[in-house]
Amino acid sequence: MVEEGSVSLRLSPQAGLVPAFETVGTGAVLGLAETMTGAEHKLTAEASEGARISHIDRTSFMDRLQQNHQLCLQIVQLLSEDLHSLYHRFLAMASAGPIIKSGSQLPH
Repeated sequence: MVEEGSVSLRLSPQAGLVPAFETVGTGAVLGLAETMTGAEHKLTAEASEGARISHIDRTSFMDRLQQNHQLCLQIVQLLSEDLHSLYHRFLAMASAGPIIKSGSQLPH
């Protein structure tokens, strides 16, 4: 969770300087879907100078969810909001036209 400051989320740090996919601020919860599923993180987070970030490991988080049903409902709401936001982002991208030119290959 971003307690103070901002965090830039990037898709692929291996490709060099990649524009931020999104920049989030205080109160943002990072990696929630991956924590819930146990999957690897799909984005890299880069905190701004002076940012304060808190972390909870997956086991402790899942234990807290089992003990607190209200927290479970809040997590469902956050995941639903994330999904809704991504849906609208992809709609906007689709209406802007193709990202990759016809005949181009994706990098490996």
